[in-house]
Amino acid sequence: MKGQNHVRQEKGIEYHSESIVRQKDLTISFF
Repeated sequence: MKGQNHVRQEKGIEYHSESIVRQKDLTISFF
């Protein structure tokens, strides 16, 4: 269970950073 939770947390962090990068790309292309 602990291992699965750890992987899930890592995936969540990756997804979060990815969404931030996408937002930055959107703002850059927006201006």
